[in-house]
Amino acid sequence: MTPRLLFHCASRRGLGHVMRAANLARAVSARDPRASVLVYVTNPAAGPACGDVPWVACGIDGPGAWARVVAAFRPTLTIFDTMLPDARVLDDAGARTAFVWRASVAARQSATAADRRLSRMAAILVPHTAEEFAMPIPAAVRARTVFTGPIVRASDAEGQARVRARYGLAADDVLVTSTVGGGGFDDSADWLHGLVVEAHQHWLGAVPRLRHVVVRGPLAPARVADAPPALPGLTLVTSDPDLVHLLAVSTLVVAEAGYNTIQELRLAGTPAVLVPGPRTFDDQQGRAGVMAALGVARVADRTDRASALQVLLDALQPEALAAMRRAGAQAPFTPGNDTAARTLLAAAS
Repeated sequence: MTPRLLFHCASRRGLGHVMRAANLARAVSARDPRASVLVYVTNPAAGPACGDVPWVACGIDGPGAWARVVAAFRPTLTIFDTMLPDARVLDDAGARTAFVWRASVAARQSATAADRRLSRMAAILVPHTAEEFAMPIPAAVRARTVFTGPIVRASDAEGQARVRARYGLAADDVLVTSTVGGGGFDDSADWLHGLVVEAHQHWLGAVPRLRHVVVRGPLAPARVADAPPALPGLTLVTSDPDLVHLLAVSTLVVAEAGYNTIQELRLAGTPAVLVPGPRTFDDQQGRAGVMAALGVARVADRTDRASALQVLLDALQPEALAAMRRAGAQAPFTPGNDTAARTLLAAAS
C-alpha cells in the first residue's frame, strides 16, 4: 500500500504547525519517495510557508473543504498538530490518525493528557526530548508514543547563497535579522518591531557595515504604522521563503521564541536575543529560558523596554557574539526528523 499522509494544520495567527508539518512531509518523502504528502491549512495565507511541499487551503467553506480534501486525497494516515481535532474533523479523517504533541503550558498539557481523543491516535510524536517535555505520558498511550527530538529544517549552502544574493550581502557585513515568525500576533509584533528599529538607530555609526533585515511575517496585517523610518542599512520585508537560510547567515537574530525559530537557531548555532511573545498556550518564556541557560541566546524582558533595548545593544558586541557561538557549538542538538518520518510511515502502512 502506498502511504498517503495528510497533515491538518490550524494556522490562524502563526506558522508553527504549518512549518512543522512541512518539515515532517519532507522527511517522509526523503525516507520513502513513493509516499504522497499533502498539508491542509486553515488560513490560505499560511500555505506558501510550505515551500516545496504540496498544500491546500480550506477556503470559505472550511468544514466542507476538509471533507472534500479527505475524500479526494484518501489518506492512509492523517496527522494533527498540538491541538486535538474536534469530533467532526476526527471522524472525517478516517480510521488512522496521528498526533504531534508539542509542549505547551502546564494546564494545556494536562488537558491533552486527559483527553479521550488521544487514545484514538495510532501514533503520537513528541517533537522534544523527554526532559524538555517534562511530563509523563499517560499509560494508555505510552506504547504508541515516540519522543522524536526536535523537528527542524536545516540550512544549506545553496539557500545561504540565495539570501546573500537577494540582499546583496558581503562576507564582512554585520547582519541582524529580526523576525516575529508568522506575524499574526500583531500587538506583540508591533512592540518588537518598534524595539528593533530603535536598536538599529543606536547601532548606526557604532557598527561598521551594518545590515538589518526586519521580517514582518506573512500573516501580519498590512499597516502603514508598521513600516519603520527610512534608515541606512535597514530592509523591511513581509516574508522570506528562505528565512531558515537567512537566520543561518546572520550575525545576530532578534526574535520571539516560537518552536521552529528556536530549533532553527539551535541547529545553525546563530547567536540570538529572544523576546518571548505573550501566548495563551505556548510557553515561549520557558523555551527562551532554556536557550539562555545553554548560553546560546540572551532574553529581553518586554515589561522593561529600556532594559530590553540594552540587551539588544550588548548582544551585538563581539565578546557577547563569540560567547554565544561557543555555547552553541558545545550544546548537543540532534534533529528528530528521520525518527518522526519512520514512525509516521509505520503508522500509515
